[in-house]
Amino acid sequence: MELIFDHITGKQEQQDFQHFRLRAYLDGNEEDDPLEQGWLADDTPYQGHECWYQSRSTRIELRPGLLKKPRRREVRGQPIQMLEIRPVDSMLKLTGMETLYHSFLKKKGYRDLYNPLRHIHQRDSFLVYYIDDVSNMIGFTKIKKYRWQDDVNDENFDDDVPYMTGIETHMHCNTEDIGMISLEMEIEWAAAKHCRYLYLGPGYEKSSIYKSSIPGFQWWTGQKWSKNVEQYRQACMKDSEITRIADLGAK
Repeated sequence: MELIFDHITGKQEQQDFQHFRLRAYLDGNEEDDPLEQGWLADDTPYQGHECWYQSRSTRIELRPGLLKKPRRREVRGQPIQMLEIRPVDSMLKLTGMETLYHSFLKKKGYRDLYNPLRHIHQRDSFLVYYIDDVSNMIGFTKIKKYRWQDDVNDENFDDDVPYMTGIETHMHCNTEDIGMISLEMEIEWAAAKHCRYLYLGPGYEKSSIYKSSIPGFQWWTGQKWSKNVEQYRQACMKDSEITRIADLGAK
C-alpha cells in the first residue's frame, strides 16, 4: 500500500490545526487487509487511478437470521422488485438513473457532492429498484465489490460467484420512501453471496445515525472496529454541531 497525503490547509498562529486528505494506492489484490483497517475504495479516481480512503467507516456483520422481521416491501400496494445491472458510462443516461439521481438531490436538499454515475469502476454495479416494470424505476444503489486477497484477477468482478470478502452500498438514491426497505434487500443480497460484511460507507452527522440501528452494526474508530453504538451516535451528533474550525477543539 502506497500512502498519498494532500496537505490542503492549516493553522499555527492561534490554533494547532492541519487539514489534509489521506489516500492510498493498493499493490496487487490486497483488498482483505485494507478493509479490516478501515479503508474503502474511493469513487473518484486520483491521477487516473483508483485509490482508497480513510473515514469513520461503517459496516454490518452478516449472519443467519439477521433480519428477523423484514419490512413490508411494497409501494402503493405494489411489490418492490430489485435487479442488478452493470451499465457502462455511455449507457447511464438511457437507464434513467441520472434523472432519478437529480430528483433525489432536489427532494433531500443535498448538493451534488458524490455523484455515483460520474465514474464507473470495474468493481461497480447498481441495484435498481422498481415496481411493475424495470422502466418504472423508484430507486437505485451503487454497489462496490471487494475480493479476497490474491484470489481472483481484475476481470472477474462481474462473475456471480462467492469470492467476495465484502460488499459496499456506496450510495442510495430513491424517489419513494424506500431507504430502509432497500437496505434490508441489500443485506439479504450480500448475505446470499457469502460475504461476511456489508459496508455502509462513512458515518458522519445526524443523517448517518440510522445505520447504528441495524443489527450487527460496527464502526471504524481509526484504531479498531467498535460495536459501541452510543459512542458512534454521540460522534455523529457532534459532527452536525461543528460549523467553524474553532468548534473542532470544543469539549
